[in-house]
Amino acid sequence: MSAKTSKDPADSSEFSLLGLIADIRAAVGDPEGKLMQSELVEHCRTLHHSAERNSARLRLLSRVQKHLRDPERQLVCDIIANGQLLPDPSGQRYGFSTTGQEHLSKNSAKT
Repeated sequence: MSAKTSKDPADSSEFSLLGLIADIRAAVGDPEGKLMQSELVEHCRTLHHSAERNSARLRLLSRVQKHLRDPERQLVCDIIANGQLLPDPSGQRYGFSTTGQEHLSKNSAKT
């Protein structure tokens, strides 16, 4: 009866691959492993296509921003740089002034 004194290379390789799959699942939003393998592959494919579409939109916005005037140019620049518009409670950043009557409809504002 001899005890194993060295690691079996196949065991460490399997654990390494399982760790890789767990890392991939966590990276794509399935950290608990709820998706079946085929669903995981389709989810990764969907994420890839979504990233490609967003990248194409970003390239288009980057090309056309130089032809825009403020405040539209400022809006596009902030979206590209920050992924969203920046807070603008006073309306100065984007050139919108508030009147305090924005909640009123056009018909009720005339009366």
